[in-house]
Amino acid sequence: MKWSRTRLLLLGLALMLVGCSQETKKADLETKVSNQPIEIAVSGQAVGSNTIEAIVRLHNPNDQNVKIAYPSSQRFELMVRDGRNHVIYTFSKEHLFTQAIEEEQFKPYEEKEYEVTIELSDTSDAKEIDGMTVQQFEGARDSTSKVTSVISKEKL
Repeated sequence: MKWSRTRLLLLGLALMLVGCSQETKKADLETKVSNQPIEIAVSGQAVGSNTIEAIVRLHNPNDQNVKIAYPSSQRFELMVRDGRNHVIYTFSKEHLFTQAIEEEQFKPYEEKEYEVTIELSDTSDAKEIDGMTVQQFEGARDSTSKVTSVISKEKL
């Protein structure tokens, strides 16, 4: 009789633990689905013989606030590639950034826009511009987002 009671008690405890584990996994899955990484969009326009105007947009696709901790004052990375797919410009190599952790808050669906003037020796061979996010928030599905855009040679 004692042995049966002990078995039932252990079985009940095991079922309780499995149930709690299932709830934790379900809660984790719901968090991961709702916490999408900050999205990046970039466009580039040749505005002179050696100048490209780039517009970078960072967008929070979540329906809740998102706080991002950046490892420096850099918010994104840009690279310009030529027709042979060689990198001819890197944003972080041309700028100085403070080396201090910075936090930035994004409201639900908020978009932040940055304008960057890129000076090259010659823009005639500049074909594409890559934009990448630098840091994401804890719990994000991916650590960075990346996008590529063709550089427009025509005036808008």
